[in-house]
Amino acid sequence: MARPRVFISSTYYDLKYIRSGIETFVSSLGYEPILFEKGAIPFHHDATLEESCLKEVENSDILILIIGGRYGALSPEDEQKIKEDPKKYIERIRSVTNREYEKAHSKEISIFAFVEQSVFSEYRTFKQNRDNASINYAHVDDPRIYQMIDDILTKNRTIFVKDFSVIEDITGWLREQWAGIFVDLLRKKNTDTKISNLENQISNLSDIVKSLKTYGEELIKSTTNIDSEKLIKNEQRRIFSSQNDRFLSEPLIKYLLGLKGADLPEPEKMFSLFLTSVNLDHYLTIIGFSDTEKSELFNNAGPPATRDYERMKDIYILPPGAAS
Repeated sequence: MARPRVFISSTYYDLKYIRSGIETFVSSLGYEPILFEKGAIPFHHDATLEESCLKEVENSDILILIIGGRYGALSPEDEQKIKEDPKKYIERIRSVTNREYEKAHSKEISIFAFVEQSVFSEYRTFKQNRDNASINYAHVDDPRIYQMIDDILTKNRTIFVKDFSVIEDITGWLREQWAGIFVDLLRKKNTDTKISNLENQISNLSDIVKSLKTYGEELIKSTTNIDSEKLIKNEQRRIFSSQNDRFLSEPLIKYLLGLKGADLPEPEKMFSLFLTSVNLDHYLTIIGFSDTEKSELFNNAGPPATRDYERMKDIYILPPGAAS
């Protein structure tokens, strides 16, 4: 089974102890940490270190960005540009870490950014004096660090940003955030299931409303005796056929068909037997599952299969005679 890939990026190598602590934390969750110093990034002979890192960012699911007081390494091509024309390029050059962040953001990869507490505190001073080039900042070696933080906070509202002083500040916050995201995904899945059930129920109700409309139109068209039994029977068969089509697309039914296929009754018969069944065990019996096959199914997929069966029983409840 695939594991979430977590790319760990920092503004300078002096944060290696923080990086190592995050690597241990990520691994403890069963995720795959990606750090260039650990050999997790495949380097190609025809690509620079920066290009290889950016490629791995694209292939990751999460980016953890650690921002300290040192701006970080420049790519070789950027260093060359500065040598050629420092006045033109010095303000436009971005560190490799900055580019990793920009690549992750452009690919809509989840980003969790952490800023050293002293740097984050001094960022407030930068905001008030961003146009004053004469200020020497105490906690950073390059004001572009603050420009990077500013970009994250002002332009990208969906990125999680937190200050830290020790590794536990990062790992504790990530543990809570990721647990919360997982809970949200589970709730969304439950909500999607409820919506799907509601859509099926609405479809069933729509079939019944169409039948009532047909009855009414026939009564209006004729003042003589109509063949009411034939009309009702035709409408019941139409409802049955419509619901049978939806029934065959249910995950549980697809699963059963995958297990036994041609050994099962005809589709309409499977639906009719479902309507008369009292529980999943009973249904499996009347469609031809042996005790051994039932035991194997319940061992492999008992709880979800049972839940699916009960959900379907709430949906596919037809008026008397509709399946006849």
